[in-house]
Formats: sequence, C-alpha cells, structure tokens
Amino acid sequence: MAAFEHVMVLMSFVLALALTHLLTTIIALIRARDRVRLSWIHLGWMVFGLFITVGWWVGMWDFHVVSHWTTLNIWISLIAVVTTYLYIGLVCPKVLDVGTIDLVEFHDRHRHEYLSAGIVSGVMGAVVALYFQYWYQVPGQTLQVIIIGALVISTTAGLVSPNKWVQRISPILANAGWVLFFLIGDPALT
Repeated sequence: MAAFEHVMVLMSFVLALALTHLLTTIIALIRARDRVRLSWIHLGWMVFGLFITVGWWVGMWDFHVVSHWTTLNIWISLIAVVTTYLYIGLVCPKVLDVGTIDLVEFHDRHRHEYLSAGIVSGVMGAVVALYFQYWYQVPGQTLQVIIIGALVISTTAGLVSPNKWVQRISPILANAGWVLFFLIGDPALT
C-alpha cells in the first residue's frame, strides 16, 4: 500500500462517518415528515454539508502525487476533514421520536454554530490546498483556493447577517460555488 492510500483510508473513514451522519438525519427527517416544519434555508445548508464532504473526498485525490507523507501532512489533512465532520454534526438536527421538528427555529438558533464550522472547514481547505501547492507543487490548487474563498465569503454572510434575504441567498451562492468547484476546480480524477 502506498503512503497516499494509507492516509486516504483514515481520511475516508472520517468523511464516510460525516456522510453517514448526514444521510441518517435525512432519513429520520423523511420518516418524521408529518412533524417537520421545513426550512429551505436550513435544507440548503444541509446540501452544502453534502458538497463539503464529497468535495473533500474528490479534492484529496489531488494529493496522490505526494509520495512522502510527513506527520504534519497527515495532521493538517486530518484536522481539515474533522472540521467537515463537525460541520455535519452541527448542521444535522437531532430527530426525536415525539414533538415537532422545527427546522426554521433550528436554523435561527444554531446557524452561528454550524456556519462557523463551515467557515473553519473552508479556511482549512484553503490552508491545505496552499500548503500542498507550495511544498509539493500539487497543481490546480490556486483555482480551488479562489473558489473556496468565495464559499467562505457567502457562508460568512449567512453567519453575520440577520437579513432574511441574505439568509436565503447565502446557501444558494455557497452551493453554486460547490457546483463551480466540481465543474472547473476539480473536474476529474486523473
């Protein structure tokens, strides 16, 4: 097993746990749909969580050109994917067996927590990309950092602005940024 494959096993476990948590919450919300007060804004941020998780998994492939993985490389990569798991853990509401699940209230009450984690995840994404570009000449990282910067800006707007229009537009722009990331920032595993 090559060093990259060994490191990816650990990163993949963390990302798989995040994806499992997100999908389990979605299933629970679907099952409790009669008791759910839907928030399209919150739903947008849950989709953003899906994009972060898949984005990290796809983006990690860029580092397959790195043949020597130091402990620092492993730790900054691990911390970055752990921030993704934290975002997922915070954006996913606990779905109880009884009572109303008010996702509008959940967003209003908890958006500062999960959007802060989303910003940290974005910043870590930029740090990791720049680190591997500088030290290992991994190509394509500058464009990814620009896109990640736009994601961080739109997420920050959703965090700091109480304006409902900003709250509505922020996850749309953030998710559009992820689509752009997948189309031009990291379009293929080659």
